[in-house]
Amino acid sequence: MDRSFMAFMNQTKDGPQEPCPTCGCWGLRRYAEPTDPDNEKVICTSRTCPSSPFYRGNQP
Repeated sequence: MDRSFMAFMNQTKDGPQEPCPTCGCWGLRRYAEPTDPDNEKVICTSRTCPSSPFYRGNQP
């Protein structure tokens, strides 16, 4: 598994227990930038989701 993904998982919290509105997967996490901890965002972790920072499209 990619180390940057593992670092991301360690820096985030479980997300809402609902599917991603973009792709329908159940891999949502809550994340806040260290410089702005009050501005929490929900991020999809799926590599096939266009709204995910880990999106790889059709790449292997």
